[in-house]
Amino acid sequence: MKTTTFKTLALLAVFLPVVARAQDQFTVIAKTGKLKSPAKAYLAYVKDNTFAVRDSAEIKKGSFRFEGSVPEPTPAVLIVRHDKSKTSVYDLKDRYSFYLEKGTITFTSKEDSIRTAAITGAPITLDDQALGAKLKPLTDAVQAMFKKWTGVKPTGPDDAAYYAAADSMKNLRVLLKQTQLDFAASHRHSFIGLIAFQRAALDTKFDPVAAEAEFNLFPEHLRLTETGKKTYEKIQNTKKSQVGVVLADFTQNDVNDKPVKLSDFRGKYVLVDFWASWCGPCRAENPHVKEAYAKLKGATFEIIGVSLDQSKPSWLHAIEKDGLPWVHVSDLKGWKNDVAMAFSISSVPQNFLVDPNGVVIARNLRGADLYEQLKAFIK
Repeated sequence: MKTTTFKTLALLAVFLPVVARAQDQFTVIAKTGKLKSPAKAYLAYVKDNTFAVRDSAEIKKGSFRFEGSVPEPTPAVLIVRHDKSKTSVYDLKDRYSFYLEKGTITFTSKEDSIRTAAITGAPITLDDQALGAKLKPLTDAVQAMFKKWTGVKPTGPDDAAYYAAADSMKNLRVLLKQTQLDFAASHRHSFIGLIAFQRAALDTKFDPVAAEAEFNLFPEHLRLTETGKKTYEKIQNTKKSQVGVVLADFTQNDVNDKPVKLSDFRGKYVLVDFWASWCGPCRAENPHVKEAYAKLKGATFEIIGVSLDQSKPSWLHAIEKDGLPWVHVSDLKGWKNDVAMAFSISSVPQNFLVDPNGVVIARNLRGADLYEQLKAFIK
């Protein structure tokens, strides 16, 4: 009995990993007209947060296939090279964007092109296309407005056309967000529903308690994907910087490579300002921050600028050029800055205002009236 039991367990140890891997297996089968050698197909997809070509295949009698595995649904692109041109694979125009997912995905085109193919066996891709169709009129309108108004400044307070365009842009962004939230609400069992929720709900001003309640409406198998885990992590990290919470202490080196701790400034109001030298909106905000600092600096107020730079010369040059006289820290890890990651900072500029006890009392204060906003909190 014991011998049989141990043999059974040994067999399970051998076969269980195989079963787990089989669940992630994908097969891509494609038929593209009458293409043949030297035509070649390439499969590119995201792995370890990097998009790259992962496989290639010769096209014979219009057909090719790929096999492999992915840990969860993954953005991918099929690319076809028609001849022996030396054009970079990434610049080739005959391509089809989709999601790799477990199972067999089939592309069928009567033409010598993957771009015109019909796709089957890909429910996640079809959901993504449905969401894209809803968003396209809005994104097209946003792009058109950007093209028309980028670099244009109002001629004065009575420039009706300029301010009407600004209001339209604001309304379009609201519609983009709401369209994605509506899609997420009606596609709770879809991976794309989770993606839409993540993109739209977790903006710079989201309420983590409300977001968590919405997130929990997705089924467990989606919540346990890597995308689901990252969504949950961002929600939890954002709780750490909400108004009323003591902001977790942190330490980073200043411009002279000396460690600076947030808790060293207890007894003062501190504006923790996330920015970067390469961030245009951050640099545009700096004059307002500088004006507020000049009026408030002293025994009761300080600013700690946390830079998401990777280049120390660029960081120091921006500080000098913009004339920023407050405390500056960075670990020069870019978006992987330890402090930024601890609070799930995914866009800049952002800031937290903490009181003398280290409690967050306001978030994302900015604009020409920054001094007045800060003065309303600082006693």
